[in-house]
Amino acid sequence: MRESGIKDQVSDRVETFQVGRYRVSLAAREVFLGEQRIKLSWRCFEAMELLVEAKAEIVEREDFFRRLWPGITVDESNLNHCIAQLRKQLGEPPDAGLIETVPRQGYRLSQVPQLIHEVSVTPENAGTGLPPLNGMLASAVDPGTRVRRIARLRFLVVLFCALTVCGIAMAFAWQRWYVRQQARSLTSEGFQLVRQGRLPQIGQANLLFRRAIELDPQLAPAYAGLAEGMARSGEARPEQARAMAEHALRLDSNCAECKAIAGWIMMTREWRFGEALSYLDDAVSQKPDDAAIRLWHAQMLASAGQLEQALKEINYAVALNASRAPSVTMRAGILYLSGRYEEAISTARQSLGLQPDSSSAWDWIYRSCIRLNRVEEAIAARAAVNAFYVGLSADSRFELERRWTAVYKQRGLRGLVETLLTETSTKPTLDQHRYERATWRMWIGDREGALSELENVFDFRPFHCTYLAVDPMFQSLRGEPRFREVLSRIGISTVLTKPRQ
Repeated sequence: MRESGIKDQVSDRVETFQVGRYRVSLAAREVFLGEQRIKLSWRCFEAMELLVEAKAEIVEREDFFRRLWPGITVDESNLNHCIAQLRKQLGEPPDAGLIETVPRQGYRLSQVPQLIHEVSVTPENAGTGLPPLNGMLASAVDPGTRVRRIARLRFLVVLFCALTVCGIAMAFAWQRWYVRQQARSLTSEGFQLVRQGRLPQIGQANLLFRRAIELDPQLAPAYAGLAEGMARSGEARPEQARAMAEHALRLDSNCAECKAIAGWIMMTREWRFGEALSYLDDAVSQKPDDAAIRLWHAQMLASAGQLEQALKEINYAVALNASRAPSVTMRAGILYLSGRYEEAISTARQSLGLQPDSSSAWDWIYRSCIRLNRVEEAIAARAAVNAFYVGLSADSRFELERRWTAVYKQRGLRGLVETLLTETSTKPTLDQHRYERATWRMWIGDREGALSELENVFDFRPFHCTYLAVDPMFQSLRGEPRFREVLSRIGISTVLTKPRQ
């Protein structure tokens, strides 16, 4: 963004360039193809402006990163995606045309921009309608003419000052609007990353949310997004994440997404199920066609044991957007919780077709394969869960799968479970895997061991504990007093006994 100010003389400069078949106005931030205005996202226009300013010279990749993601470290792929989006929005081909890729350096325009409109206005060349006095003595001018000239000059000075003040006010207003748009774009990008459910992307998302808050401290969705990221990554304690979401609601009490995030945090991290359901009910009634809110509402219903209603809710979310992988993944989860394991696996694979690195989809395949006693498939799915969640390489993933499969073939299922328990026996991994350790123990029929693991979930609060009351893996424990006590401490039993209105 250029700076403007009042110095010795006033200047208002407008630059419009002909770039190939496009007309680009930098000050108005507009691009035209003929008479048709092309709408560019703010980041794509920033990239276009850099290319135009370079006059067909190479713009280094680092220059793009400094301009498009100031103060933030992002993957190289983000720039590739941004340029691809710019080409798409312009209607340019991906590999040739106006924007050329310079391997290992950056990008440049294939044609030199031509300046087609430039206007400068200064006090010296701004017409006043008054002939110069040229040194004439005041006494030589007719008094009436002199009065009229002074009046006209005063009017022009006042007009000039008024226009200057208006210009400054408009500049400040435009700057505020531009900054707010940038903050909204960063927030939107952060939500896309955080909903992938993988630690590296969640870390990047939290940086974007913080940058958005710096730009616009009143932007409620940015605080809500940061609250979700903090809860997913374990960066902060649950009550801190919830407090961040509630701060977002104080900024905007009508923010449906903020209500949904607050409800999700209360459900998954704080186990305050009654309040969570209230928040999610409000969010759904406010934005009934929001697939993400419907997903979390379905998750809450499933946790409360209302599986048929949860399935109807998630089917509605999928119908809203069938290409949205998280909704399809949650449908697989509800099918698993309903004991429909083959359907759960099929639906989870459908989700992987939309998002191949979805650790949640692999997780439902892994759990369903355990119930079907398809051990080697369960091993492969669990290795994929570990790899995609923490960002392991493909080689590391398949090495993990190979090692666990070898243990299973040599020592059987009990030997495999003993290996998994040993690998998660030290803190903090032990606390993080209490639910999984209980699952593995139930796999080999160790009911007492599973109960002991579940009685120690309260420090870390593993995510899947929200499903404890309905998880088929623990069906045989539901009559055990110790199991009912765990449910009571989590708070699920209270929700289960409340009738649904």
